[in-house]
Amino acid sequence: MQKKKFISSLLILLAAILFIITFNRKRITFAAPLTDTVPAEVFSPTKKKDAVKIDLKTITAVTFPKYKLTKQTVFIPDSISIAADEENMTNGNYIAILTLDTLPDKSFIQTLKAASVKDTCWKINDTYISYARKEKNGGKYNISFSTKGKQVIVKYIEQ
Repeated sequence: MQKKKFISSLLILLAAILFIITFNRKRITFAAPLTDTVPAEVFSPTKKKDAVKIDLKTITAVTFPKYKLTKQTVFIPDSISIAADEENMTNGNYIAILTLDTLPDKSFIQTLKAASVKDTCWKINDTYISYARKEKNGGKYNISFSTKGKQVIVKYIEQ
């Protein structure tokens, strides 16, 4: 009889402990916060203001009509083994599309023809003009545009 009484009191004690654990679960277990514990900026890709300012007068020594940067893209040549996500505009190797405010006029074309006499980097046809120059540090500029269009393509490759 004593044994049955001990077992029944033990069962009542166990039931009471289970009852307390069940209804106090919020206090015992850690509830995850509803907000982020780490800000999303930590995991998002880094946003760099890596647009390169392109000054055609500095590159070519010829004053161009007003232009604005339309698009800039990282360019990775096949000869260079760099991961695309590690490359950015400020590291070099880019292609930029500039848009002239107006079509190139005849006086501008004459200025380019005069510059091509002194500078062999210029190649001038009736409809197509290109400029290819290698820098002292090994970088190479290729600038090309049409005399009948507004887009100027600037390609820079670091070597």
